[in-house]
Amino acid sequence: MRSRKNGSFSTILTALVALIAPETGETQGLTERVKILETRVDALERRISDLEQALQPMILPVNCASGGSVAGALAGVQFRPGAVHIVMAGVCREEVAITRDDVTLRGNQPSDGLEAPTPASTVLSVVQANRVRLVGFTITGGGRGLSVRGGSVTATALQVQGTTVFGIDLLENALAALSNVTAQNNGVSGISVVGSSYARVDSSRLSNSRHGLVSGEGATVLLRNSTVEDNSQPGVFAQTGSVMSISGGTVRRNGAAGLPGISVHHNSTLILSSGAVVEDNPHDGISLFRGVLVAGGATVANNGSDGIRAFGSSFVHLGGGNVIRSNLGNGVRLLETTMAAADLPLEISSNTGWGVLCDPQAGGAHVIGAFGGAAIFANGAGQVSCPEVMIP
Repeated sequence: MRSRKNGSFSTILTALVALIAPETGETQGLTERVKILETRVDALERRISDLEQALQPMILPVNCASGGSVAGALAGVQFRPGAVHIVMAGVCREEVAITRDDVTLRGNQPSDGLEAPTPASTVLSVVQANRVRLVGFTITGGGRGLSVRGGSVTATALQVQGTTVFGIDLLENALAALSNVTAQNNGVSGISVVGSSYARVDSSRLSNSRHGLVSGEGATVLLRNSTVEDNSQPGVFAQTGSVMSISGGTVRRNGAAGLPGISVHHNSTLILSSGAVVEDNPHDGISLFRGVLVAGGATVANNGSDGIRAFGSSFVHLGGGNVIRSNLGNGVRLLETTMAAADLPLEISSNTGWGVLCDPQAGGAHVIGAFGGAAIFANGAGQVSCPEVMIP
């Protein structure tokens, strides 16, 4: 109940009544009305206080070791207004679905969290819920660790591991901001972003899965200051009309048996900028098939075959500040591809094959734009093989 600084509401109104009608027979009736009004004001203030209390975040501790359940805690507050904070202690072996807004799920310590009850389980689902926060816990096992269908999620210091399909699966226009996330030892991909969803992934590590990060079906992904490494197939795989932007961070030691570190397929776009590094992948650093590469300020180095290989009517634009060097194949290999390299500085050096090779066996490779001023040197087979290239 809120305090009144100037006496009770009824006392004030009674005094006013006495001033207005001190000697009339109406005074008693007005006083009764004041009492009724006072009662209503008291009820209103109690209701306001109850609403204010309800809007404060409700904090619910869940002790998994003592049989506590995150799903059970959520069921009890499904229709409660205001934010809900659930703090887990220990590991709860259950499937959890968040279907209401304004839920924070937090681990008491990083090893706390959720474990799949069956190999096919989706451990944690967020379905059309907004302003969901996941902080500082571990998800282990199941088919999918975290699935987000629509709605919006932020996840910080989350570890997702040991799934048979996807560590984190974003679909159906989901919106996610992921930071300091570790996704490792997952069957198909550490993170999958499809269905026109949007994800920003910061300062994270995606490793030891088939793919570290997959995008498709019109999705957009911003990968910043993160590491994608030691995945058995392309560490980053952009396909079916998606956009993948990588700034800062490293993509390394991904792919085997002829598979590249980064693969861009079927009308997808890869943007490399601001210190992105693609290195030490056992085959090509970057492979494009009917894709687009726009690179500026990136390094592609020390890969086991070509630094960049583009075919199937792809388009490559090497902007300023790129370094492509010390790859065991060609620096850039073009097959049925148009390449625009007009922004300088650009260095293509010390590759075992050509600096820029327009593969004569493929046909149709055309290079447009001027290489004038580009530093293309010390490549083993030669500097530029393309007859169409203009070097003023």
